[in-house]
Amino acid sequence: MQPDFGGTTAQLYAKYRRDLPALQAAALAQEIGLRPDDIVIDLGCGTGQLAVPLQPYCAAVIGTDPEPAMLTELSARSCPAPAQSKAGSVGLVGTSSRAEQKSSKRLR
Repeated sequence: MQPDFGGTTAQLYAKYRRDLPALQAAALAQEIGLRPDDIVIDLGCGTGQLAVPLQPYCAAVIGTDPEPAMLTELSARSCPAPAQSKAGSVGLVGTSSRAEQKSSKRLR
């Protein structure tokens, strides 16, 4: 029997699994030396309990999860909708305004 992380499980994950607390996210970002121009990749991001709290500390966070239902729940958190790939589902959690400012400067 394979574990099923889709459907109801993904909904329960989104509802009951808490995000990394803000103080711990800040401590983690400092401990790993996260910089404002870094891009974080969260492998097996689920519904974003780590990806979303780390977003303010970097230019972008990309979440990947093999279960499309997890990324559907992530996108319900006001994050951009996930895109599909052959290797699994990939969702862009978001970019900070710092990344957008850097991109616009490069285009000028």
